[in-house]
Amino acid sequence: MRQLIPLLFATAAFAAEGLPLAEVSVPDGARLRRHLDASIYGQLWADPACAPLRARVLAQLDQMNTEQQIDLAGWYAAFRSGGATVEAPSDGGSEPRAFLVADFGDLAPTVFARWRSAGGTDELVPGVDAAFRDASANKSLITRMGGIIASTSDGSRIPPWRPTPGPADLSIRLDGPAIGILLAKNVPAQGPLLANMMAGPGMAAAYGHLNYDLTLVPEGVLERLVSDAPAPWWAAVDRAVLDRLPTNALAALAIGVDGKQLWTTIREPVLQLAATSQGLSLDDAEDTLSASLAEFGVDTGLSGLIGGITGTFTLAVTPAAPFPAVTLAVPRSPGIDQLIAALTARLGGEVPLTGGSSLLPIAGVPVLVTLACDESHWLVTSDSALAATWVAGAASGWTATPAAKLALEKAGPGAVMIGASDTPTLVRTMIPFIALGLGQSGLDKQMKQATLQSLGRLAALAKTGYLAGRVRKEGGTEIEMRGVLGYSVMPAIVAAIAIPNLIESRVASNEAAAATILKVGVHPAEIQFQAGGYVDANGNGIGDFGFLSEMAGGPVEGSTLTLNLLPETWNAVEPVINGYHYAVWLPDGKGGASGTPAERAAAKGPAEMHFVAYAWPSSREAGRRMFAITASGVVRATEWDGAAPEWFALWGEAVNDWVTAPAWPPYRR
Repeated sequence: MRQLIPLLFATAAFAAEGLPLAEVSVPDGARLRRHLDASIYGQLWADPACAPLRARVLAQLDQMNTEQQIDLAGWYAAFRSGGATVEAPSDGGSEPRAFLVADFGDLAPTVFARWRSAGGTDELVPGVDAAFRDASANKSLITRMGGIIASTSDGSRIPPWRPTPGPADLSIRLDGPAIGILLAKNVPAQGPLLANMMAGPGMAAAYGHLNYDLTLVPEGVLERLVSDAPAPWWAAVDRAVLDRLPTNALAALAIGVDGKQLWTTIREPVLQLAATSQGLSLDDAEDTLSASLAEFGVDTGLSGLIGGITGTFTLAVTPAAPFPAVTLAVPRSPGIDQLIAALTARLGGEVPLTGGSSLLPIAGVPVLVTLACDESHWLVTSDSALAATWVAGAASGWTATPAAKLALEKAGPGAVMIGASDTPTLVRTMIPFIALGLGQSGLDKQMKQATLQSLGRLAALAKTGYLAGRVRKEGGTEIEMRGVLGYSVMPAIVAAIAIPNLIESRVASNEAAAATILKVGVHPAEIQFQAGGYVDANGNGIGDFGFLSEMAGGPVEGSTLTLNLLPETWNAVEPVINGYHYAVWLPDGKGGASGTPAERAAAKGPAEMHFVAYAWPSSREAGRRMFAITASGVVRATEWDGAAPEWFALWGEAVNDWVTAPAWPPYRR
């Protein structure tokens, strides 16, 4: 309960005496509920396709109410307004004070009593109906006055509560400079340096007072972020660059940057850290960093590299197989050209000529990544078709799409950020990948089907999203975003889909390779080793099976021969290939197994009849299943339990005959 209440209150705020460091406000709970019901979320919640999911959520809420006496649905319906504020310490110290307040109306006594039941000491506080100090280390003071519940983190008095009015459903206010100074006080080792950086004139342009407003609208979430900090490094987006994207782009974002202004702004704070830690002047620190860049292959110096970052940067997501492709376009400059050439050389790739492209060999990435360039931009993409059209230089028409038109209209002339998402298509594109995840989730068939149906309805209800960033006439910047989950989190959504599927693609590849290696690598090598009679421990003319090292160039027991039945990389007791460990065991004639040539020799005979070879992953990122093969030639598989298999794992228990039917099922890809 003690953890739940602050989380609930953290969705709202009140204005404390003096200027707060941070303030979160939900000024009108009833309005918030109306907006939610009218939004795409409310429509989806009420849709028949969501009935199974809705029933499960409501059942879980009922269970929570029964077991913990926490009626979240009732509390949500009763919530009127409230909030959270973090206030700077009045005594000049380093510990801020946090205040939490919420108006629950007639339900406040019930909420207060539930919080009090978690433990604490009752207190008499003038002017309130009830009060207690909880059992936490700082003895927070919690009070109730009528329908209002309030808490202070340091146990001090609770100031008068005043809701922060406004048209938004959720508002956040941050005092950036004050937070920076307070942060410096709480970092003892680097405190003075950090304080100087935060208070310096250079950093003053990097942050300021931030106002964030969120309102639920029929299309989803409308967000507005305003900063009063000057931002001279922004530049107007070149819309011709956006028009080079294909019309089927799922999402795109373009940002205009003036590199010279950026370097002027950040030079002092960036160099201050290096200068102080090494006892150098700012100029000497810059020379040192520039020398390091020169050793890497960039001779423009630090100022030339950052100052050359001028133009329109573009990030786009486009349809591709097996999952959406990501493209990054970076403006060219002498420093960027040299940096990309140095990075490409270290990857073992070739730098394309202007108007050309080449493949980047990036280890562990199971998709083809193309590096391309034209007169104005470098392009890194997993969409080979986009790379071809980009270097051709012709417009592809993206700015004429409905999503782009909306974004351009909202952005207006001179916008420094322009973004759009074809949300309905993006959701439909996500569904197959989510279906793959549901297949491993353990949910029953009905819930999986309901989830996919709900996503289909979401795609049908969704509208296009946009982002527009502008430099304000009065100074500072303003960013407006609208989307199903807020355009600001769209990159995170794409990453949440793409990255797991990149991993799963590599996992599937590693698993298939392990099974294949056992089938066409280890098994034939064992048959040849046994048939060649290279080891015959009991001298009966029938050869024994071998160990991996013996078949890969290592010493063969009792012989001077070296064999190449397996590659030399297998010359180990437990080689690791493509993220999988491999090992072989042979019977010892005593109900156990031999793991070394010496143990096989002592057994004298049983190794001529049987062997078992295992392959298991080195981590969950490498594979999910482990595999085994015996002299029968059948590859079998089971879920990996996180440990190396015992020699008898294939049979499910220790056996003494090596002929019991295996417990693992045959592998089927």
